[in-house]
Amino acid sequence: MDLPALLAHWIANHRRTLAALAAVLAVISALVLVWHARFASDVLDLLPHQFDSVRVFKQFDREFSQAREVTFAIVDDTGEADLDGFIEDFAEKLRAEPWVARVMEKSPMESPEGVRDIQRLAVPLLLNLPPDAFATAIQALDPAAIDTRLARLRAALESGSPKAEFDLQFDALGIVAPALKPLAGSFSVEQTRPLSSPDGTLRIVLALTHQDDLGAHACQETMRKVDDFRQRVLASWEGAKPRVLVTGRTAYVGELSTKMRSDVLSTLGSSVVLVAAVFWIGFRRVRPLLAIVHALLLCCVVSVAFGALVFRELNMITIGLCAILVGLGVDFGMVLYGIYMVERDRGHSHEEAIAAALRHHGSGIVFGALTTAAAFLCLLFSGCSGFIQLGVLIAFGILAAAALMMTVFFVFLGANHHQRPADTLRLTGAKFVQHVFDHPRRRALAGGLVLGILALLGFGPFGRVEFDADPKTLEPRHSSAGSALREIQRRMPTAGEPILAVVSAPDAESFHAAWEKAQAHWAALVRSGSLKSANSPAAFAISSSRVETNRAALAQLDLAAACTALETVAGREGFSPDAMQPALTMLDSLRAAPQLDPRQTLPPSSPWWFVLDRFLAQSSPHLGVAYLTPTQPVRTAGPPRGLAPPGIEVHFSGWAYTLAELVPWAKTKLIQLTAAMIGFNVLVLAFCFRRASSLAILVAGLVLSIGALLATLKFASIPLNLFNVLAFPLVLGVGVDYGIYLVVAMRAASPQAELSTIFKPVLLSGLTTVVGFGSLATAQNPALRSLGTVCALGVGWCLVTTFFFVLPLAVWRDRR
Repeated sequence: MDLPALLAHWIANHRRTLAALAAVLAVISALVLVWHARFASDVLDLLPHQFDSVRVFKQFDREFSQAREVTFAIVDDTGEADLDGFIEDFAEKLRAEPWVARVMEKSPMESPEGVRDIQRLAVPLLLNLPPDAFATAIQALDPAAIDTRLARLRAALESGSPKAEFDLQFDALGIVAPALKPLAGSFSVEQTRPLSSPDGTLRIVLALTHQDDLGAHACQETMRKVDDFRQRVLASWEGAKPRVLVTGRTAYVGELSTKMRSDVLSTLGSSVVLVAAVFWIGFRRVRPLLAIVHALLLCCVVSVAFGALVFRELNMITIGLCAILVGLGVDFGMVLYGIYMVERDRGHSHEEAIAAALRHHGSGIVFGALTTAAAFLCLLFSGCSGFIQLGVLIAFGILAAAALMMTVFFVFLGANHHQRPADTLRLTGAKFVQHVFDHPRRRALAGGLVLGILALLGFGPFGRVEFDADPKTLEPRHSSAGSALREIQRRMPTAGEPILAVVSAPDAESFHAAWEKAQAHWAALVRSGSLKSANSPAAFAISSSRVETNRAALAQLDLAAACTALETVAGREGFSPDAMQPALTMLDSLRAAPQLDPRQTLPPSSPWWFVLDRFLAQSSPHLGVAYLTPTQPVRTAGPPRGLAPPGIEVHFSGWAYTLAELVPWAKTKLIQLTAAMIGFNVLVLAFCFRRASSLAILVAGLVLSIGALLATLKFASIPLNLFNVLAFPLVLGVGVDYGIYLVVAMRAASPQAELSTIFKPVLLSGLTTVVGFGSLATAQNPALRSLGTVCALGVGWCLVTTFFFVLPLAVWRDRR
């Protein structure tokens, strides 16, 4: 008894045992999903980690305040809303929310809290001045200088000068302004954190949340609170209501993770419905359809459970796993059932029909599963964790689908069979095959001519395939967070995408030296017009050697005499003690051992945190980032010429910068993985057929299919991006299966009869694969959507090439 007969005997006579084993496997997989399945929704996980720009971007996303910030954009489209009043009310109520740590609705220099806290920052900044600038600044602490300054302020106040009133509250001694001078040369709050559009129709409110966990569930919970707060504030506001948009990392992750659930259901549901519709059109049978669906669902559950065990988290790209498996796995069931049905119609028993199906096309299914699995395993070399997961899981799922379709499918199918009087599609296929056998040369030449022209257009210099590196391609469809961000960037050009420049140092002195040199270099580029702006943490990088030198100079001053002079002159000029309190506090800080880390001097609610946290990492005191705005948009890989300061290790990143760097990588991967897949196909086909002509026919068919696909992308204006370039090796691995089935049929004793038998199953299996990939068009995830579109087109062309080129050419060869 041969292997197909032995397997058929086991399936037919131990149906309950196999059904029980399938049920146990399903239960175990479901328990694994409940206990171990975790989904990651970070877009950066889709990018290859071997690039420095990607690693830096992930570090920036994790270490700086943007990870926990929520950005509210208040938009007045009509010009009738009272934005100032609404912003004041909005910010006041936002501060009262328990999930909010701090709020900034205006520049720190425009808020009373910000003006108050700048005097706290002034002490470490004063001690960080160059020694000569420090020596000049502290001359203002001489009792005579204090007397002169306060007398001048009194005279200016009596003349009605508003500036004198501000100077009295902000800098009574005259040492705060020199201390803050490096800030003006280091960054601009309006450029770093712009809060108002030039036309005044859009205002920004920033809120830092108490969100410790950056995971998907925590982001969803925060966004539920944000949406509830937004509705309550708008409902309580009387008068014209502005639009309140929300963006930020929390908004993106919460939105993506929420849409991941709907994507799983929509892609799987649409794939099952479309596949079932194709099966029903072809066979008009319910029982085998249910059997295939049960086998496919079991395959999906087992594959996702396998992924949950192998990987710590399943990336959002893997949510397309089930839809792809349904479209691919149904091929095996259709081919087997097509032969099984013919055998039953001929009067053979259930066991005999199973044996015949396995004998005729068991080897074709095995080789087809291997080539398809290898195509997806090519994604191991993509460098993207999301696509690596997808490749491994689908490779496993395809092999599992082949095994389940050759065993469990027949268990679910049952032994009952009712012969149908006519099969229109099968008869049509038989006529097509007959016509091919009657005129193989004519069909081969006609098909080769048409496909050759398309391939010439695809591979030749006629038009071009566009490559889209827009960050929008990473957003889900109808993204509220993405729309809010683009609205901000449209109305506020200074809020555009900068280049991130990250510098790390082992100690405070090295950190200061690096940023001082880098800021001087970038300031020169701004003056020359090579950069629009450069904002860095240079002013907050404290030099320990400068501080020690300045402390020694400060020790030579009699600060007690300065305090006495301040109090005496203030009393003489009639200034209130409250007006002098900030100046006295600063003198007390200089007399004591002041805290040199600017972040240790601020209260938790200070708006200056939004500036410091944007420049300085939270976990490391010697890690900082600068924001560089180039004159021209970043379009090529690498930093613009001359951007890197000599002698300093700077790591550059940013969305536009990273995507520009990844474009050459994506094009290279396209060539490498496609070549690798072609090589693997050649090896497998050579081992399978051991006939050079069969190998040449199938490889030629694949080349024509890829050429036709490129022509379609060119003239249908379908762009490639960082993700759908990986469709090409997948198309090669999946599309070769149909040619394998036909070439295997040509080796039968009666090839024409065999081809007539499998024509319908192969056609239907190709169509189900197309609709399986096409169902990904319903996904919100852009990577899945674009990958599914290109794969569906490619597999469709492989199917056309199989029937109109590979089949007639193989028949013509055998005739000769």
